[in-house]
Amino acid sequence: MLRSNRVVEVQVVGAGALNQAIKALVIARGFVAPTGLDLLCRPTFAEIEIDGQRRTAIRLLVESDHGPGADRRGDRPASGTSSRVRICGLEAS
Repeated sequence: MLRSNRVVEVQVVGAGALNQAIKALVIARGFVAPTGLDLLCRPTFAEIEIDGQRRTAIRLLVESDHGPGADRRGDRPASGTSSRVRICGLEAS
């Protein structure tokens, strides 16, 4: 899905679900790395309703990138500051 759309949204509620989602992203990152793609993740909070109760979810916006130092518009180095968090790449802003 990331190869065609370049953006996927994952929404989770609870520590266990977040743990599993992050593990899945790490596995996916390893899967696409040989093709020259890297995965970037931008986490945000979301307020949702489950069974009539308001809950706080974590929304993970996952985007494909063309490797370290590339921006989403191509293979040019990213300029300026970034709000992206690289999965397992220890890049945070």
